[in-house]
Amino acid sequence: MLIEILTIIASIIGLITILLFYGYYHFKRKFLKQLREYPNYSPTIEGENKIQFEYSQMDDENLERLRNEFKLDDIVNNGSEVEKIIRLMKWTHNLTTHSRNPTRPKEISSLGILKEVQEEGKEINCWMYSTVLNDVYLSMGFKSRMVHLNSPKKLPGESHFANSVYSQKLNKWLYMDADFGAYLTEKDGTILSPMEIREKLVNNEKIYLNKGSGPNTKRLSRLARFLGRKTYLTYLSKNFFRISCPISSEFGYESNPSGRIYVELVPKGYCDEKLTKPHVTERNNTIIYTTDTDIFWHE
Repeated sequence: MLIEILTIIASIIGLITILLFYGYYHFKRKFLKQLREYPNYSPTIEGENKIQFEYSQMDDENLERLRNEFKLDDIVNNGSEVEKIIRLMKWTHNLTTHSRNPTRPKEISSLGILKEVQEEGKEINCWMYSTVLNDVYLSMGFKSRMVHLNSPKKLPGESHFANSVYSQKLNKWLYMDADFGAYLTEKDGTILSPMEIREKLVNNEKIYLNKGSGPNTKRLSRLARFLGRKTYLTYLSKNFFRISCPISSEFGYESNPSGRIYVELVPKGYCDEKLTKPHVTERNNTIIYTTDTDIFWHE
């Protein structure tokens, strides 16, 4: 009897495994097809170069408070520029655990989120991780942006937030994901920029995920981290279609109830009709669309 029960259980596990792998490869092909249908970018709007990203300086009062209260200077210590960037991302990743649908923070800023993490053990999502890491980088003198990664179609709750931080040494933007504790590299360990990641996905080139990455979760931790690592690039291939950043990278920018400005990088031919005029949302926020990577990723 016991043998029969174990056989049935093994068969069920085998069937579930097959279905999971089928779903994984099905969606992988689907998402990559979407990217490969729109691989190119180009300048199309006269006057687009008026887009100017801004960054808070590290002597900002709130950024100084963040740096001092959490002793961020001790975290970076004497490492190289890239080592400091990685350490700050990993520190942020290890602050708390991941939640897919956490309660909205009372104060939408790094200090507000960290206060709830410390006092309530708050679990946070990718948006909150990105908010914290962005201020962490700015407070240490790095130019950094929150990057909102989206699929071709707007799907409620189906997007991802990470960060892009500028490396003076490498002369490029580096992709950092504090929610996942992740960055992506060449075979030799050179960290990739967001656009390099997208190009490699389009061209089916090998991408390497850093060791130890994966979502921090209290539930099924080992399984969640394993599945997360296995499906991470597929997840990115869905969301690397459209990339959006706030035009102003500053403390508490997301807390402004209206009047925020975002710049969204879209591939050539996807929505050319939106390139001629900024879009104003119902909340009176503005989205400026561009297909010019040089302008969007200007240092």
